[in-house]
Amino acid sequence: LKLAQTMPKRPRHPPMASAPSAMGRPGEDPDHEGARFVSKAQPVSISEALDAVPFGGWHARHLVRQVFAWAVFAISNDATPYLFPALRRDLHADDAGLAHFASAFPLGCLVGAIASTWLVDRMGRKAVVMVAAPVASVLYLFMLVKWSLSFLLL
Repeated sequence: LKLAQTMPKRPRHPPMASAPSAMGRPGEDPDHEGARFVSKAQPVSISEALDAVPFGGWHARHLVRQVFAWAVFAISNDATPYLFPALRRDLHADDAGLAHFASAFPLGCLVGAIASTWLVDRMGRKAVVMVAAPVASVLYLFMLVKWSLSFLLL
């Protein structure tokens, strides 16, 4: 946060290569000295700092992945009520059990988001994925042999 607030102001667009700059050489910005900024460090907001970051292919792919993930989560959440008749029939679930089943997914997302953020900051992304993937796989396999509604909610 402090770094973003004291970032030097960069020009929005680099000077054109054919236009002479204040130093008389084409394509050279007078605020740059080699690779270092010489300009005054003016406080900028975080949104201004983020706006200065160039948008590239990685960002586009990341947005596509995020849209896909949100779509899958939305489908999972919206499909929950369609499971109620089968849960009543096969697992003899009552209304309270169905309410717990319907609220388990959003609650799990909330707890998982908070816990994974904390774990990633301490262990790193790769370590978290290497631990979480096998655990999630075992829990998904247990869902196949659902003995009761409470076991399914685990």
